[in-house]
Amino acid sequence: MTLTQSRLRRVLKKVSSPQTGWLDVFPAVIGKADGTIQTGVSGIIYIRNFLNGQVLTVYNFVTPNTLNLQVDVGRKVEQPGLWQVKGVRETYSQPAGGIVGSGSHTHNDLFINRNRFLPFLVLPVDGSGFEVQIYGDVTRNAAGTAFNIENQQLDLSSYVPAAGALWGVIDADETGAISVNEGSVVDSKEVLMLADIPASVDGHIESCAIRLYAGQEQLYRDMNSINDFVDLRFMIGGISNGGGGASKADIFLLMGA
Repeated sequence: MTLTQSRLRRVLKKVSSPQTGWLDVFPAVIGKADGTIQTGVSGIIYIRNFLNGQVLTVYNFVTPNTLNLQVDVGRKVEQPGLWQVKGVRETYSQPAGGIVGSGSHTHNDLFINRNRFLPFLVLPVDGSGFEVQIYGDVTRNAAGTAFNIENQQLDLSSYVPAAGALWGVIDADETGAISVNEGSVVDSKEVLMLADIPASVDGHIESCAIRLYAGQEQLYRDMNSINDFVDLRFMIGGISNGGGGASKADIFLLMGA
């Protein structure tokens, strides 16, 4: 057998071997922001890409069709044209219920982006222009009293400037009521800087700052392409502008922004 024949045989053996596994897997939640799950086609449901809020239709053969159930979505190697639910998304390397000793660390420590942390997360509603989905949370005010921030949607189209650009900060007061704290208008989105995000409102808890500008057609939250959102959760050491806690300028310096 010649060298060329030997190589050809190895290539043909590799091609004929069963190909398994998954491609392009990404995290998602089941259902649209309005609660719709079923598309009307058997086996096909709506899901939302957890990274950017985009609504997609995929096949689901493996999990319950439960609203907001976190799942992984991808394509099987043997069925590359079929997007489908891979399974329920496990946050840790072992299913919930395992016991880990206090203070212990493992090589499986999980590092996640804030976009994957649901409490008081704000995502654009796909295809809606300027409507956002605000996910609820339970938190405390300065006096230590717990209160709810409810799941809700908010239309930001009225905050888009006719000229120039600004930041609109989504925040909640001590009753859980949502408001938009508008920053100053600058000449264009190209010169809109992080330093232009308005100062925190006393007693308010912030979720994110959203870039709004003249000529804008819709909102995007995608760290890998177009992103109009700056996540402000967990970044300020207190909900008051005075006293302890890091300033936004301090935080942006730490972020390398």
